[in-house]
Amino acid sequence: MKIICIDDKQDELDKAKDAVEKAGHDFIGILAGQKDLIEWIFQIENSNVDAVITDMFFNAVDARHRHAFNYDNPPPAGLIVVLHSIAHNKPVVVCSSMDCDYKENYHHGAKHGWIWDGYLNTAMDEEHNPVFRLVRQKDWELAVNCIIEEIIKK
Repeated sequence: MKIICIDDKQDELDKAKDAVEKAGHDFIGILAGQKDLIEWIFQIENSNVDAVITDMFFNAVDARHRHAFNYDNPPPAGLIVVLHSIAHNKPVVVCSSMDCDYKENYHHGAKHGWIWDGYLNTAMDEEHNPVFRLVRQKDWELAVNCIIEEIIKK
């Protein structure tokens, strides 16, 4: 199985590669923020890609275009990856630190709690969407296991 992993930190992609290959699968890594999202997102549609694991918060444009945006706090660009994956019937897991306790100083800030409460908590329910899961911590092995056990084997 070929799994695309998307993150904006090379050390996280290295961990993702280890987890995917340890499970006996092929790794395709995309370092988000190095190119505009529109330049790489269509790789998800490729027929030889079986599943996607993505970070939630990363810059959707490269450094050439960031001057037009406030990217001190990256947006939830992973939502575009989730939507694109589901639209192309590719199983997708979000692997991101989403400590949603609404404290001002938590990892991504209280302003992003709506993503969990407003959508993801319900969307990852098998009844609503059998091809989507969320791992609320940076645990690539758990994300790979979600792809294998909860999605692919069904």
